[in-house]
Formats: sequence, C-alpha cells, structure tokens
Amino acid sequence: MNRPTVCIVFGETVCSYTSSTGGVIDRFSYSWPFLLEQRLNQRGRPAIVRNSLLSREPIRQAAERLERDCLDLRPDVVLLHFGQTDALLTDAETPVTPLNRFRRDLEGIITRIRRSGARPVLLTPPPLTVSFPEYMMRAAYQYGANGSLARYAQAIRAIAVRRKIPLLDLFALFPQQPLWEEMLFSGCCPNRAGSRFAAEKLARFLPPVLKQRTAGARPEKLITIVAHGDSVTNSLGAPGVTSHAFTWRRILEQRLRKAGYPVYVRNSGIPCDRTVNAAARFHADVLARKPDFVLICFGLNDAWITNAQKPVIAARLYREKLGEMVRLAKAKGVVPILVAPNPMTWLYYTNYFQRPVYKQRGVNCRVAELVYEMERVAQAERVGFINLFQIFQDHPQWRAGRNPLVADGLHPSPAGNRLWAGVLADYLQKKMS
Repeated sequence: MNRPTVCIVFGETVCSYTSSTGGVIDRFSYSWPFLLEQRLNQRGRPAIVRNSLLSREPIRQAAERLERDCLDLRPDVVLLHFGQTDALLTDAETPVTPLNRFRRDLEGIITRIRRSGARPVLLTPPPLTVSFPEYMMRAAYQYGANGSLARYAQAIRAIAVRRKIPLLDLFALFPQQPLWEEMLFSGCCPNRAGSRFAAEKLARFLPPVLKQRTAGARPEKLITIVAHGDSVTNSLGAPGVTSHAFTWRRILEQRLRKAGYPVYVRNSGIPCDRTVNAAARFHADVLARKPDFVLICFGLNDAWITNAQKPVIAARLYREKLGEMVRLAKAKGVVPILVAPNPMTWLYYTNYFQRPVYKQRGVNCRVAELVYEMERVAQAERVGFINLFQIFQDHPQWRAGRNPLVADGLHPSPAGNRLWAGVLADYLQKKMS
C-alpha cells in the first residue's frame, strides 16, 4: 500500500486553534486540519494532515519559517492559509501587510514550495463578521468588516489563476451557508461547526490533488507517535520557542528520522489541560489517529493547589485517569509511555503560585507526589516510564542553580526542549530497534 500523503497546513490564523475556553476547540479533534485528515482517511485516501498555523503571524514572518516548519518535513501537498492577519487595519488606510508586499511574499512562498517538489494549494481565509473584536473597537473599518480582507482574498484568487494552483475559496463559501456568522468564533475563526464545514469542503476538493501527488509513491511504513499532554507537551509559544521547529516534538521527530526511523510525531498537547479532560478526549485526539506509540505527559496542571490549599486533582484521581488512558491504548495495540513532566522553578511561584504551602514544602511539592503516582501506574500496568522530572533536576545546570532549561519557570526553553527530545529519542530508539 502507498504511504499516506503528507499535507501541511501552513500559514496564519487570527485566533488560536488551541483554545481551552470553549472557543475554537478544547480538543484537537474539533479543528478543521484534524477533521480533514479524518475524513480523507475514511474515504480511502490515506493522509497525514499537519497543522503549522501560527496565531496572528503576517506572511513575511511565515516566509522565514517555511523551511523549518514545512519543507524540511518533505510534504507532498502544502495548504496555504494567509490573509486575515495581513489585512488587519492599523488605521483607516494601513493594513499590517501592504497588498503589493502580500502578493510578492505569497508568490515567493509558492515558488519555494514548487522547487521542493511539493504542490501548493491556496485557501482564501473565512470572512470576518461584525463580532470581530478589531471591527467592534476601531473606526478604521469604515468599509465594513471585510472591506480590507476582500482585497486580499481577490489577490489570492488572481495568483491561483495565474500560477495554475488549486484554490478553495472559503471567503466565498462561508457566506453561502445559512447562519454562517454563527460558524465563526470571535467573528473570525471557524468554531466546531465552521471546522466541520471547512473540513468537508476540503475533503471533497483535495482527492484529485492528492491522487496526482501520490501516483507511483513508494511503499513506506510510517511510525506515528502522539504526544498527549498540556502546554509543556505543546511547548509552542514559551520564551524562545517561537516556531514549531523549536519544540521538543519536532526535534524528537528529526532525531529519530536521522537515525533511520520514518517517524511522525503528532501533537495532542492542549494548554491548561489535566488528566480528567485528557482521558475524556483520548479516543478522539489519540486513538483516532491510530498511532504506534503514545507519550502521556501530564502532571503540572494537575499539581496546582487552590486558594483553599486543596489540590486541583487528587492523587487518587490522577492515578485513575492515567491508568484509564494506558489501558485504552493497550486495548487498541498502541504502546503507551508515561512521561513525567519537567520540574518548575521559583520564578513560576513568584508570578503565579504564591500559596503558603509552596513556601513551606517547595514549589515542586505536589509535582513530586504526582510523579511518584505516575511511576506506580507504570509499574502496575507494566509500561514504559520516563522520569524527566528527575532528569532535569540531575542536570548540571539545574544543580548549579542556573535554570536555562525552564524559560518561564514552567515551560521548557529551547535548551529544555532539546533535553526533552534527546531523552525521549534515546528511549524510543531502544523500543523500536
């Protein structure tokens, strides 16, 4: 059987796809890139769809990360999603990116994609509604919410015609739906209904493109690893981690590929997530991807102590939910590996955690308890356990009192991400050999 077609969604979005507040998603399975992959596979078109959108990134910045966040992954197809951020008005006449500069940068990205051997596909962004915050708060939008964005959508259409590039016109398709404005969160980004709509349109539109790219593709068994966790697992956006390429997930993937393993590491890390919600979304966000391995990385959010001096998640419940996820994975033939989180520093206490219990017992008092519970689960279920909590604390820089491994006191810095990736790569190579 031919290997799955690798599609990368590259570009920007005005709002984040990892909202945990009930906005766009509180599960990865609600985002349109995830749903698109699901629909393509259900229809007999094996595909891996990777989300490389960054929030509020103008096209000139995206062009700088094209190689490391897209082309270095050797995609077959690249879905280009630009326009919303670039068209935002800073005053009555000035967009974030001038239209001529936008055209030039988009043409340059297309040329580089084609030179790499991948095929570009253009998407116009969804239109804005009157609920869009900038529209409600600024007088700059004197020609309506889409007065500026419509010009950028038209520029994308013109480039698609001139360069003979497949185009899906979401800017035109959304308003054709009844109550379409209710399909956009915060007036700009697809919510669950909007994500389903976009995914369905793309799933019908893309098969001819994918067929052209996969003709004669060589058979290859891909190893899929899902990293299931919280913001430390996601790691994008921490100080110094400004690109997907700097996350431990991407570094891990690169190291394993250099060692000869055709690996894809899929992200299922949602900021602020805890084991209770993680177990609830395990089927949709992990098992639906049919991985070979799942890295289960939780603990820092579960360890929080409230103003009432009570833990957010009791140790017993934490242990139960970890065990539940491990057993679900094993039942589906997926190899689960429990990964203890890195420790915190007093910097995070200073900013967020000013509770008496931390002064008395140390900022990592609860984390240490949950690491112990995670190890108990690993022993009881006879699954792998990687104690990054201890590995970080044993690191020479940590022991010397210098903590560049944890940038903001909680999330791994670029050096911390490299340490995460190195430890996991060594462990996984032994598992896969």
